[in-house]
Amino acid sequence: MSLKIAKEALAAYEKFGGSRPSGNWEWIFDNKKKAFVRALEQEDAESVNNFLASFFQNESSYGIVSYSALQNKSEAHSAILRDAATFRDLCGDDFAVLRVPDVGEPWGVEIEGALVLPDAPRHYHHSTRLRALGAESPIFEIGGGYGGVFWYLWSGATRPRCYLNCDLIEALVVFYYFVHKCCEVAGIAPPRTTWTQTVTASELASNDLVLMPAGPGVSVEGASVGTVYNSNSLSEMSGDDVAFYFDLIESCDPRFIFHQNSDQPLWNIQRGARRNHQEVLSRDFPVADRYDEVYKVMSPWIGGAGRYREYLYQRRSG
Repeated sequence: MSLKIAKEALAAYEKFGGSRPSGNWEWIFDNKKKAFVRALEQEDAESVNNFLASFFQNESSYGIVSYSALQNKSEAHSAILRDAATFRDLCGDDFAVLRVPDVGEPWGVEIEGALVLPDAPRHYHHSTRLRALGAESPIFEIGGGYGGVFWYLWSGATRPRCYLNCDLIEALVVFYYFVHKCCEVAGIAPPRTTWTQTVTASELASNDLVLMPAGPGVSVEGASVGTVYNSNSLSEMSGDDVAFYFDLIESCDPRFIFHQNSDQPLWNIQRGARRNHQEVLSRDFPVADRYDEVYKVMSPWIGGAGRYREYLYQRRSG
């Protein structure tokens, strides 16, 4: 079944074409994901399937997992343990809820019998926040990565009415594979899924999961969502792309905007400049005037060298 799922994702890539990333993502594509992107461009289903079958261990997950398996795992293990301590404070002692199916050769730290992946404590906690904000209305995630947050929602007791994920199509390929393969391994029904760049109310009503390849043709027409969510990736984009996404957010009229992004300069770009993108600070995001800031707090999760802040905005009534 893995090859079938990979071919389904590849068919969507063939339909919409590759991405034109900006900001940090331009550097990642140019330096860290060349072989995976080449396999997609060449429509090589076998190679794409090989990447996806072990994506946690190879370049296809670079940039969508905070700590790549290709980097120093000892640093990642330390971060996972510190996030696990935060998880215990915020979510309780049951680390079993962090388990995910054995898909993509996941790796991490075993804690009390559960394999805890990088980002899993944050993904789970954010899924609980999204559920609390209201799963009865569609949720719109910008930059869903490999699907960790969605999986915790879909496999939980209360599923979202519909989940819209707008991301670079190369990431959506991984997302689609992970979610559908997890459902197969766990023996649960997969989400009814459609791919589109023009989202309408009828598509949100008739599907469980809507995958929107990021690009110039993206729009939301006559559809509204309950919560817009993003973690880390908005500040990694160009200023023009950030402005575009907030225009898109306005068009779907969410009640809540919940996000975590960088609010401090990325100082290491001035030390040898591995990347030359100056992050867009979250304090400067163009949130519409009709939204009130409910809170802004330092993110409790390891990563970003302390740059990240968590925000919740609520639309004013009337």
